[in-house]
Amino acid sequence: MTVLRYGILIAWFSSSLWLAMAILAFGIHLVQRHHHHGGMAATGLKKIIIQITTIGDDIIIDTVRQLRIALNGRDRSLY
Repeated sequence: MTVLRYGILIAWFSSSLWLAMAILAFGIHLVQRHHHHGGMAATGLKKIIIQITTIGDDIIIDTVRQLRIALNGRDRSLY
């Protein structure tokens, strides 16, 4: 019974540990973002990530074709 009790206690208090790690990571992110950009907001996109999730039917061909038309003329290193 004590093993089960310890397991429950560890599971219960581990959420506090996860919360502390998330707050610490967010704090580090804020400090690095402020340091990296010199306190100014980013002015443009760095990358465009395109993900098409399908089950593999024929609509994917039309979707990719429309995306290529929409992105035509843009710098390909962005996506």
